[in-house]
Amino acid sequence: MRSTSNAPHLRLSVQIVKQYNIGNAYNRPLIMFQAPVFFEPYLRVHNYLSTCSTEKFSMRRYIVDGQMEIRPPAYMKPGVQLSFNIKPFTLDKLPEDLHLNESQKTAFKEALSREFSIIQGPPGTGKTHLSVQLVNSLIQNAKALGTGPIIVLTYTNNSLDKFLVKISRYTQEILRFGSQSRDPQISKFNLRTMIKPELLPPRLKRIWWLVNCEHKKEFQNLQGLYANFDGSEESYQDILAAQEKLNQVAERIETLRMVFQFFLARDKDLLAMTTTCAARHNFLFRLLQSKCVLFEEAAEIQEAHIVACLTPHTEHVILVGDHKQLQPFSGSSKVPQISLFERLIVAGLPYSRLNLQYRMRPCISELLVPSIYDELLCSESVKEYEDIRLMSKNLYFVQHNQPEHRTSDMSVENLYEAGVLAKLTEFLIQKAQYKHSDIVILSPYNGQIECIKNALPQNYRSTVQVASVDSFQGLEANIVLLSLVRSNLSGRIGFLQQANRVCVALSRARWALYIVGNMTILEDSFPKIWSPIVKRLKENNAIGEAFPTIIST
Repeated sequence: MRSTSNAPHLRLSVQIVKQYNIGNAYNRPLIMFQAPVFFEPYLRVHNYLSTCSTEKFSMRRYIVDGQMEIRPPAYMKPGVQLSFNIKPFTLDKLPEDLHLNESQKTAFKEALSREFSIIQGPPGTGKTHLSVQLVNSLIQNAKALGTGPIIVLTYTNNSLDKFLVKISRYTQEILRFGSQSRDPQISKFNLRTMIKPELLPPRLKRIWWLVNCEHKKEFQNLQGLYANFDGSEESYQDILAAQEKLNQVAERIETLRMVFQFFLARDKDLLAMTTTCAARHNFLFRLLQSKCVLFEEAAEIQEAHIVACLTPHTEHVILVGDHKQLQPFSGSSKVPQISLFERLIVAGLPYSRLNLQYRMRPCISELLVPSIYDELLCSESVKEYEDIRLMSKNLYFVQHNQPEHRTSDMSVENLYEAGVLAKLTEFLIQKAQYKHSDIVILSPYNGQIECIKNALPQNYRSTVQVASVDSFQGLEANIVLLSLVRSNLSGRIGFLQQANRVCVALSRARWALYIVGNMTILEDSFPKIWSPIVKRLKENNAIGEAFPTIIST
């Protein structure tokens, strides 16, 4: 950073560097900025966007030009014959063994008939189930349609693994990229466990060996230059030249690695990875000429990261998600991120919407209508849940005005709420005889998570899950205990004025939802969201100063 007498403004220079001993090389003090999020995908996305062709920009008519009329996928030729489980079908008459409800069937038809398809699904409406059926159908028709391997991308590793467990019932020809899978059921699909040298041509293996030897030589040369750096300009230029040579060899290694992966992936039905991983594999997608890509959790993915996963060969994009839940995270909660998913829905692009939920007891799902969703129907299955044992209510909000406290890491905690939920946890396990795994305690604040863990009995701390609301996106639990934390005289409610986080917090429970918080401050500070929720709670006689436990005799 420097300023001149003629220009009062500061000039800031930011450089991505790949050097050791850099402070000595520049012979000046340097400031390092640490990114609050994983930097690698941003670098990969930047590299792609800075080199991609604007003329061959896939789905440009919708993403850039704002066209509202969606064409069919180019590979869906007029009169094409589709099949499912060896039985022919048309989009006018879907196969009976799809096992989809009416809104899912509509979304299924529209996803196959639109080259750019958006499917919005509120919590528990079977988004993943629909995605699995779509991918299964596309795989069965891939050869006839000439799509190449179907690509499935998700925002998180957990969601990717959950999807692969389900799709593996229909195909074993799966290749999972990345090293973060923790599910033993799908470890056999991991790229690292499937490398087969016999698939590679001998000449290619010879080139790989030679380039790796060259990389080792150039790396040792660079190390020597660093060790002997004398501060001169000549010595510094030698380092830069050696660094450039090493980078060029590294790029050749990366290209060869992609070629290896091509030989492994070209005959697979499905390629699966997170978007972070996909940002590195755009070249592989080009080699494979894959035509269809499906994004799970699409509303949580930044627009640039979706664009970087497309190629000039992409003819069909399916985005599945819910913009009413968590939005993309850029490292700063002060700068809201609008996903491509949400931007296009708000702009008026046609989309499909699922409306029948299979997760929440009706009294819980009703909290989301109309404050979050205009409509959310309940399946018959959720109306048949048994009542919670030794509780007179399956939904309840404990109102209080006990003050919050700031923690040392600038989070927020509420000791009163932690104590109340710890006691309820003990009651549900010891008296009502629920399993530890049935119960999950959630809070929007990391400080409160630690506070609740400390309030729990020692023998519960490793068996009862306590998690942040954000980390529980996409997950569910039988019984959810929710600590809202905020209680102060200034009316600050932080995360609780974000409708997306409120939606996630209220929609994780299946059998029961028990909440503790200061409803007065919530309703006063953000009535648009919280007033309809208060109304629903009052209609159910579900607000009071203590949880409605029934003492067994």
